[in-house]
Amino acid sequence: MSEAEQLTLKIGKKENAKRKSPKGGWLAEPLSAQEQKHISQMYVEHHGLIKLLGAQLTRRFPMVDSLDVFSCIDIAFIKSCRAYDENKGKFSTIFTKFATGEIRHFIRDHNFMISAPSSVRELSVSVRKLAALGHTLAEISDLLQVTKQQCKDAIVATAGISHDIQGFELHQCERLGPMDVLIANESSAN
Repeated sequence: MSEAEQLTLKIGKKENAKRKSPKGGWLAEPLSAQEQKHISQMYVEHHGLIKLLGAQLTRRFPMVDSLDVFSCIDIAFIKSCRAYDENKGKFSTIFTKFATGEIRHFIRDHNFMISAPSSVRELSVSVRKLAALGHTLAEISDLLQVTKQQCKDAIVATAGISHDIQGFELHQCERLGPMDVLIANESSAN
């Protein structure tokens, strides 16, 4: 391999090393004028993708207000523009990952007043999976070797709550939640 090729390879490695996430994250430094222009151009090119992804994520995360979803998408778009390397794949791939992550961060940071302990979260996941399979509350409590009240408490403790309400009321949704499914199964079994 010639010296020029080796030098090109070293420079390429240094540039790739620079593309990794900066210490403070992708939004740690203010946007330069050049980056603002680049992001504006990217925004015009990908406006349809932003709208489509916003609609999909609004349906996927019904507990989050649509304005908050689009705010998270805006943050994710800037991060994606800074992190995007056209030699590594499509922009939509990295943008989708960043957008989903931003919304999950938002839910984690704003929608839960009190974080449930890990054992309660694990119990809740197990109860929800078994309820989705059609098991009754009695069967679930026997399978998991916990009381019915512990199952109910785990679901309530890990239920998402709206970030703009006063108090600890649960977020209302048109779909049946895990607790509703358990109550319906319990009443049909009796």
